[in-house]
Amino acid sequence: MTRFFLLISLTIFNPVHLIANDAWIDSTINLTINTKFEKALAVVNSQLDSDPNDYRAYFYLAATLNSRMIHFENQNDAAPFETAIDSTIRITERNLVMQDPPADSVHADLLFYQASAYGYLAYFQGRAGQWLPALSNGIKANNLFNETIEFDSTMYDAYLGIGTFKYWRYSKLAFISWLPFIPDDRDEGIALIRKCIAHHTRSRYLAMHQLTYILVDYDNTAEAVSIGRQLIQRYPESQFMWWAAARAYEKNNDFVEAVAAYRKLMELLEADPNANPNHIVRCGLKLAEVYQLAGEYAECYSVCANLINRMKTLDLPDKNDRLSSVTDLMDACRNNLTGPHR
Repeated sequence: MTRFFLLISLTIFNPVHLIANDAWIDSTINLTINTKFEKALAVVNSQLDSDPNDYRAYFYLAATLNSRMIHFENQNDAAPFETAIDSTIRITERNLVMQDPPADSVHADLLFYQASAYGYLAYFQGRAGQWLPALSNGIKANNLFNETIEFDSTMYDAYLGIGTFKYWRYSKLAFISWLPFIPDDRDEGIALIRKCIAHHTRSRYLAMHQLTYILVDYDNTAEAVSIGRQLIQRYPESQFMWWAAARAYEKNNDFVEAVAAYRKLMELLEADPNANPNHIVRCGLKLAEVYQLAGEYAECYSVCANLINRMKTLDLPDKNDRLSSVTDLMDACRNNLTGPHR
């Protein structure tokens, strides 16, 4: 699920430019946020049927496929994803060449989608372990985002791309942060994301989602909680948003709210006929861990016992290792219940 990725190429981009007033864009985004991937793909493919040269539609096709692969933790949509990215880059490049002289707003729009396409490609390559091309395309995307706002400073979605790049570049490459070309631009990155949010772009809630994880990473957990609450109020059925809110509550040591968030998330997962079974296990384990942190050992033990029974029906990779982790946590909670201090 949407959590902390361990490398910069897996975190710096979740770019979605939503400046156009097309209803199909709103529909695609909202359906994807609510993990209704098939419906989202139907909407964007309908747009492509009506306009096969719409670079925005190719980008949103790639974005939806990417979200589905992230959600299900697989590479099943790799081929159509790469085709959609290539089409976005090819069409925007062709249109940029035809812009003579360039009209600033149109030129900025083309640059933005091209930047976003390279950003998603970097993201995809990072997940596949292709670190050098991922970093190269990430830098290319960042440069194009900066070029975008040179043409049109009101293209506020571009500030999200630049801001996330600035923050995660330093945060995830801290082990080489002593190098002069890795400046600590985290505060500037956060400010740029806030700029995107403040101008109420259609990508506002996606920027808030990214900022929640950034603030948790930056140890500003109180604000992360505040933003997380807004996310789940706006998207109460979104697994993506509940993961972010639950993470913020947990890191803020707000265990009552964290328990409620992970329980709500589990309800959504159990009600989803296409739920990722890994998420069920991960959510159950996080719920048990929060109970343990709160000293609620009986509840921790109960969640672990139920989770072990549930895992028997799930098709999971490394099932024995996962069962072992849950069993260890259950045993630790049982020891706290039966130990002399109790």
